[in-house]
Amino acid sequence: MACVTLATGCATPAPGAADVRLTKNPADVVGCRLLGDIDVPDSDVGSDSLFRNKVVGMGGNTGLVTATTGLMPPTPSKGVAYMCPQMGL
Repeated sequence: MACVTLATGCATPAPGAADVRLTKNPADVVGCRLLGDIDVPDSDVGSDSLFRNKVVGMGGNTGLVTATTGLMPPTPSKGVAYMCPQMGL
């Protein structure tokens, strides 16, 4: 069955979302511009697509993951969006 809405927890990647870098290391975002907090509702967790989409929607290219949900695999549920210079990361 295809994804119909975001409310079902299935997100279509936004243009550029595949290029978003996810990290759990705060040192990776030193020198980056802070854009804002990201919160993915529990019902929307299941892949990192929605988290990445939110980073892109805020104009960012990097997401600092501060909380995950699920076990296999854990998926980002909270974090912070940043715009980082291209550093070959």
